Amino acid sequence: MRNRWWLPALLAVATSAAACAPVDDESASGIQNCRKDSLSTLYPGIITVGTDQPAYPPWYIGDDPTNGEGFESALAFAVAGNLGYTPDEVRWVRVPFNGALEPGPKTFDASLSQFSITDQRRASVDFSSPYFDVTQVVVTTDTSPAARVRSIGDLEKTQLGVQVGTTSHTAAIEIAATSRSRCTTRTPTPRWR
Repeated sequence: MRNRWWLPALLAVATSAAACAPVDDESASGIQNCRKDSLSTLYPGIITVGTDQPAYPPWYIGDDPTNGEGFESALAFAVAGNLGYTPDEVRWVRVPFNGALEPGPKTFDASLSQFSITDQRRASVDFSSPYFDVTQVVVTTDTSPAARVRSIGDLEKTQLGVQVGTTSHTAAIEIAATSRSRCTTRTPTPRWR
């Protein structure tokens, strides 16, 4: 059972990468016939995997998806291996989080960037079965008044900071609508500019 963690991701890559070759034996599973030589990928013999930049730990280590370190990096290589690709046949591309979720042509065969599955997103792209559970939490310092928050009601008068376009952003807007907390949308200028 230990090695079954990759199965949902295998289904994602197999279904989003391409259609499989027809199966002669109707009792055979389509997933068993999804192999490298039957997948219509962007580049023949290569599977292209997209992720955001930067790519954060523990999903990716060192902002380098090619090293196979971190959960999603290791998952991508494991799925690719189960489809018959060698590590050298896995190509990585950087795709902005929201860009990967937009409808239309893609620069990748599959993308792994901790996407929460929502109905709105399902209308634009195909998802695998989930391979992790998403929860929303408040992260703060020990000295912040927010450190004493124990319920959503306690978030009154708290300013929340979240990434725009994420399910955390949606949750913050919903919290702000039902309490006196503030949710403002700003596009920060990176410090390095």
